[in-house]
Amino acid sequence: MNYQEGNYIDYTNTGNAITGGTPTLIGGDIVGIPQGDIAATTGTGAMQIKGIAAIVAAVAVGNIGDPVWWDSDGDPYGGETGTGAATTLGYSGDFFLGYLTKAKGATDKYAYVMLNEECSGKPAWKNRVHESAGGAALTLDIEDSGKVIWAVADNTVITLPATAVHPDVIVVNGGADGAYKVSLSPNSSDKV
Repeated sequence: MNYQEGNYIDYTNTGNAITGGTPTLIGGDIVGIPQGDIAATTGTGAMQIKGIAAIVAAVAVGNIGDPVWWDSDGDPYGGETGTGAATTLGYSGDFFLGYLTKAKGATDKYAYVMLNEECSGKPAWKNRVHESAGGAALTLDIEDSGKVIWAVADNTVITLPATAVHPDVIVVNGGADGAYKVSLSPNSSDKV
């Protein structure tokens, strides 16, 4: 028996009031876009959980298929500082939204996101800790195992730990296509 189409669900809020249009994590790992304000504790409303949503976005670029996250204190382009924005930089996001269905320029007000879906060719590594490499240099150690490290500056050099450590680290170039040079350097004791 077909209950409903599935792009929207009826949602009963059990927490703080939710502002319409603000991406909200529901059910632990599902993102919903409330179609209007939802009152605290027992308020109900429609949540979009599938399909393409236009979400206010930070000054970050992206290509079709790139993963997108919600940064709850992000700065939307042309909007009020700190009110939340979609971003293609995983280290600044609070939770995964989906993937871009249209290329996004730095000054585009919206990110067009296919909700709750990953693009098969561009993984989001949702269940890993995402961190910025910071400045132009970072030396990894065993505590970085399991992380996704984002190079966010041109000419970033990331030094790997000694081969005896065997960490599991993913390095992502956080710049626009062709904008950042990122180098991986072996530990000085290794003969790579």
